[in-house]
Amino acid sequence: MSGYDAVVIDGFNGVFWAVVQHELDNAFQRIGKRVNWVLAADFMRAAAEIDRMVQPFLGSGDSVWGTKSTLQIQDFFDMDAFKAVRPAEGYDLNIVVGTGATLAGWEAPVVYIDLPKNVLQYRMRAGKATNFGAARAEESGHMYKRAYFVDWVVLNAYKQQLLSKIAVMADTQWDQSVNWLLYPDLADGL
Repeated sequence: MSGYDAVVIDGFNGVFWAVVQHELDNAFQRIGKRVNWVLAADFMRAAAEIDRMVQPFLGSGDSVWGTKSTLQIQDFFDMDAFKAVRPAEGYDLNIVVGTGATLAGWEAPVVYIDLPKNVLQYRMRAGKATNFGAARAEESGHMYKRAYFVDWVVLNAYKQQLLSKIAVMADTQWDQSVNWLLYPDLADGL
């Protein structure tokens, strides 16, 4: 991504975004690059509002059944505030990072960080990840139900919309190891 003054790093829920940002920031500092970070999570609606928004899709609390969500990822964000954020002057690079980052509308290459659902479930059970937009981890059965009927429906549809914009696809399921795939290779595999 060298030669760009802005980059979008988007991806699936459950990615350890703070780790991604920290490791990249360290790498940029080593080469003397000043980076302005914009966090997609800062533009999400309040967790209580998101809880109310997803509730109709979760069915009764004592049932495993729910209804496939009709929500879109934009519903989880304050889109007016998010779209108002522009790359800042005085930096070598501006990066908007986190699930939903592409919603900022920047004209910039998109790096998409994916995560297999089984790894996300493991992280949820370990209390290291929550449902998309949730304030805290819940009982694992409840989190799985919400993931199945809401999160995965919304985030898989979003990923499909992004495919033509993705310059680099990364897999971060293993600690300290990232596998990368450039867009031409991604397109060949579709």
